[in-house]
Amino acid sequence: VDKDMDFDAHVFALCVLLSSKIILNTNGCINSGTIEQLDTVVNLARHIQLTSEGKRNADDLSTDEFLRHFPELVWVLRDFTLGLEDQNGNKMSPDEYLERCLTTSSASNKRKKLTDQNEIKTALATVFRKRHCVTLVRPVYDENKLRVVSNEPLHRLRP
Repeated sequence: VDKDMDFDAHVFALCVLLSSKIILNTNGCINSGTIEQLDTVVNLARHIQLTSEGKRNADDLSTDEFLRHFPELVWVLRDFTLGLEDQNGNKMSPDEYLERCLTTSSASNKRKKLTDQNEIKTALATVFRKRHCVTLVRPVYDENKLRVVSNEPLHRLRP
């Protein structure tokens, strides 16, 4: 099992370094469960060590130089059901929604779970400096039609 995780970590590191965009495809809205699932991804991304001529390890690189090697994050939210509005009822863009979700929460009682989520949010915001969000609604409401959505005419699908 450890060997498989080590291989996955190396593949992910290679993908991050070779890609200009990383697409994270999740279902529904961004919530605490979604954030917690990204712990592994964030830890892998943070521990990628870059080497360049005359530099032995990532500690020798400035933070900006290190982070410029990371790709843009595009977070796709499938079957998104929330209205994109702030607390005052003003419309917000999917990117604004993502930034709001990545804002750390105050941990007045220092609950470990909240502290861990804040650490993940901070790491995501630091590692993926360029990030965007795309929301996709469910194409049809009817579960039976969803199973055969490829047979539905385009005019019957939700925009």
